[in-house]
Amino acid sequence: MMPGPTRRAVLAAMPLLACSRLDPPQFAGAPDCACAEALSVVRRSWHTDVAFEARALPPRLEVVARELPNAAWLSVGFGDRAWFTEDARGPLPMLNALFGGPAALLVTGLPSPPERAFAGDEQVGLAVSTAGREALLRFLDEQIEATRPIAPGPYEGSLFYGTRLRYAATYTCNTWTADALRSAGLPINPNGVLLASQVMAAARALS
Repeated sequence: MMPGPTRRAVLAAMPLLACSRLDPPQFAGAPDCACAEALSVVRRSWHTDVAFEARALPPRLEVVARELPNAAWLSVGFGDRAWFTEDARGPLPMLNALFGGPAALLVTGLPSPPERAFAGDEQVGLAVSTAGREALLRFLDEQIEATRPIAPGPYEGSLFYGTRLRYAATYTCNTWTADALRSAGLPINPNGVLLASQVMAAARALS
């Protein structure tokens, strides 16, 4: 059994390390029309993703999209690289991640809008300007270290990519999502955003 202080630290860290293995998309219903500037914020347990249409993409994202056949939308999430891609578990990997380390992006190709692909998951649709969408795509494109994936994703139609950003207790998957939304011109402050509930509350306030 872990010592009391270690056990408490691990339990406290669990929401911050929820950017791990995720269930595959569950499609349901008929697709709705989506405007060109539509974004979606998807909550999957303690993790959040940002989703957007896979069109008019900058260079790296364009190459990534080609690796994901039939991707009409892309969903992108951020997490600690070892925890995310290697399925590393236990108190030591968890605490190592919180001290900071390499991160990864999980990119999922969706053949239909996220309201179908992530049916049953909490999500908020947002509209941004064309310039805001382009700024978000640049934010994502600049983070991709290389267009060669570093590992297969946890389910069909998903791949992991290296990113220049680093994961830390103060910069979690949810901080990253808030940062991505801010890059699109939305008035969201990522500072202090650590939990999925904070991201979703901020997104709902703007929807």
